[in-house]
Amino acid sequence: MPVLAVLLGFLDLITIAHVIKTDRERYWISVILFFPVIGALTYFAVEMLPDLRKTRTGRRVVKKFNDTIDPQRELRRLSRNLRIADTIENRIQLADECIEREMYEDAISLLKESLQGLNEHSPDIMLRLARVYFLQEHYIQTKQTLNELIAENPDFKSKEGHLLYARTLVKLEEYDSALEEYEILVTYYPGLEALGRYGLLLHKLGDTEKAQHMFNTILDKMELLPRDAQHMEKQWIDYAETHLAPSAKIAKS
Repeated sequence: MPVLAVLLGFLDLITIAHVIKTDRERYWISVILFFPVIGALTYFAVEMLPDLRKTRTGRRVVKKFNDTIDPQRELRRLSRNLRIADTIENRIQLADECIEREMYEDAISLLKESLQGLNEHSPDIMLRLARVYFLQEHYIQTKQTLNELIAENPDFKSKEGHLLYARTLVKLEEYDSALEEYEILVTYYPGLEALGRYGLLLHKLGDTEKAQHMFNTILDKMELLPRDAQHMEKQWIDYAETHLAPSAKIAKS
């Protein structure tokens, strides 16, 4: 019981701090203090939750919270929407939910059904389908889908699609072609992932000098990133620090 009391008190403190930090109406402080827990939960629902839903990170937090309470809630909602109106938008939204839940066969079925009529060669849908094949480790189908996407939509540009294509070539051990794709990718891909994957591939193939250059570039760019961006790119920063030669690390310091 004492532990629960501490946790509930902490909840009240967090919400009061949020009132002050975000300059909300001060009457909320009285509501939270006079109605412990209930006041805090009410404030969260009325003031904090709408703000969370405006950001990508916030939406993930809200979704995770909802999934914890009722794991099938979003899946049921999207399935119901599709039954009410069998539209491309509703089908794609349900497919995305299936992908997130690793229900890959269901996602593939929904995406293939969507590739009809005017959307027969929709690049966005085809790219989604390629991603699912990649997640299933069906790399030949991934490459075939991406090649068809490019052939049918020669003007379509997608940095994520380009990265997926390069990663697929690596999985298929088509290393020369993968190196060519990464050589282009690192010139325009935002963030550090393309540099990191290129560096790891070079390291794997024994091109140590060029790999070290990629890892050094990652660490140079890291210093220019704000703290939250560094947190998002932590995986690639860690890879660079792990694979950087000891002499290069000393030079950096």
